[in-house]
Amino acid sequence: MSPSRLRLSALASLLVFCFQPAARAQAVVSQTPEPTPQLFCDPFQSRALVREQLSEAKAFGDVLKRISLLTSAADLLWPYEQRAARDLFTEAYELAAKDFKEQKEQTPTLRNGVLMQKVDRRFVVMAAVARRDPAWARRLAEDVAEERLREAEESKGAAAGAGASQAKGAEGALGLAQSLLPVDRATALTIARGSFRFQASYTLILFLFKLAETDRAAADALYREALAAYADRSATDLAYLAVYPFALNREPASVPVAVYYNPPPNFAPDPQLRELYLAALFRQVEVKFKTPEAAPSDAGGMPTEQAQLLTTLSMLEPHIARLSPASLERAQWLKGMASAAAADPSRERAADFARFAHEYEDETMFERSLEKAESERDAGRRAFAVAKLVMAARTPEEFRRAESYLDKVSDAGLREKLAGYLYFLWTQKEVKEGRLDEASRLSQKVGELDYRALLSFEIADAALKRLDDRARAGELLEAVAADALKAKDTPEKARALLGVAHLYARFDVTRAAQVLRSAAKVINTLPDPDFSADTVGRQLGNESFTVYAVHRLPGVRLENVFRELGGRDFGAALSAAGELSDKYVRATALLALASKCLEGQKPDRKEGRTSPSKLK
Repeated sequence: MSPSRLRLSALASLLVFCFQPAARAQAVVSQTPEPTPQLFCDPFQSRALVREQLSEAKAFGDVLKRISLLTSAADLLWPYEQRAARDLFTEAYELAAKDFKEQKEQTPTLRNGVLMQKVDRRFVVMAAVARRDPAWARRLAEDVAEERLREAEESKGAAAGAGASQAKGAEGALGLAQSLLPVDRATALTIARGSFRFQASYTLILFLFKLAETDRAAADALYREALAAYADRSATDLAYLAVYPFALNREPASVPVAVYYNPPPNFAPDPQLRELYLAALFRQVEVKFKTPEAAPSDAGGMPTEQAQLLTTLSMLEPHIARLSPASLERAQWLKGMASAAAADPSRERAADFARFAHEYEDETMFERSLEKAESERDAGRRAFAVAKLVMAARTPEEFRRAESYLDKVSDAGLREKLAGYLYFLWTQKEVKEGRLDEASRLSQKVGELDYRALLSFEIADAALKRLDDRARAGELLEAVAADALKAKDTPEKARALLGVAHLYARFDVTRAAQVLRSAAKVINTLPDPDFSADTVGRQLGNESFTVYAVHRLPGVRLENVFRELGGRDFGAALSAAGELSDKYVRATALLALASKCLEGQKPDRKEGRTSPSKLK
């Protein structure tokens, strides 16, 4: 037996499990009314488990793994050993700062044709700090903001360098702010306001929509502040800020990073905010087009401010006509003036943007893609039209029509991937509409194990939530487990088994523990395993196009699986964690278990420890 296994066994013996006879009798019944937790753990000894993982973390050569474990351990220990936890947070932050500095000196890498952004893990640590000490997190965020501004100032000679530094500062601050919304709204808003010193970005709009889901008044007030800060700055700022008052899905002009937005359900923008925005836009147009625009020296890269403003006016015109008709006449007059004063390249950029946006309008994309798939002679572009057809389908009839066009894709490998993506999207639609039998049938046409498993999890989850149909859920999960166990040992196989265990933990803890141990065996065969993400990605295309899609699935994240099972059978989850051979993966699982045990506990001030408690 290895030393680490001995240490784990010793700690396991310290954890206290109390069983009630009646509860033990219920554990063997698979159809209990509700899986009620019946196991107790000792929070005092769970803290000892956390400290044990800290000693393991000190030996890790991988700095990112050390940062992750130090941050998690500090967060868990804070209510009981605040000074020690503060030291751990400090150590994690210093490691993250050192790592980011070293990253800046490295050349960015391309992965699957995408430029991989450097990750500033200081914000990961800050998010954990903010839950425990908001004032400290604000100070750290301010320090990083000042650093970004200095970098932008030093890079003024190189616009791209200055813009990149500004963008990173805004994205980091607003990402931190969004992570704090559920736990500390006041601090989140303070940090969000601090981002106004940077150029506006997509992260500001995402933050506003997220805030609007729970506090519309606060989101509208913050937008007013943002508009006041950005009104007289750049056309890029106004392109981003147009999204919120018009509830757009996309920015109305070219921006450094364009994303697809999903406003909250039934989101109706405040007309006053729209009028304030239009006043700022009209003012900028009048200033920028006082004199004719000189032809830009570089036709590539980002468009000029004049091109952005002309594009924004053109793209917003139908929205203004529908939502703010009183401003339409002035908007049209300004658009005519801007078009006359703009240089030819700027007019061309505005026209190209409008043409491209029209091609991707949700309402007409399906029919236009049908026409393109019928008429296109080039094989690559025809495949792209079929791909757009698949992505635009919304109803069973449209999915069936898209299915009939798959044969027009001559590349067999791409055709197979497009078919899998079609059936994946079609299955999700059937699940959403509650047609679970049809969803089950369609899911079997998806060839890839991890995507087929993901669909089975969605169907099983719907069966449990809507119908409490554990038999159907069990059949689906067993089918996924059987498929996975026949496959080669890969990360996809491990994720499938983790997802099965996660869902089983809700109604059959014995089977969940069995599948989790099977997942552990697969994980042990993988080099440098990492199951910290809760998403699975997809890429398909050819020389003419590439489609990327990311699907969220919390059940494939290692920590979530151990927390879910640990809340119902702590001993079984602890045993499964002990079977993980990779020290980092095992430590991650054990910290997740400890967090479940310590959840909601309050320290006993007299004794410095908490009493054993029932897991929830």
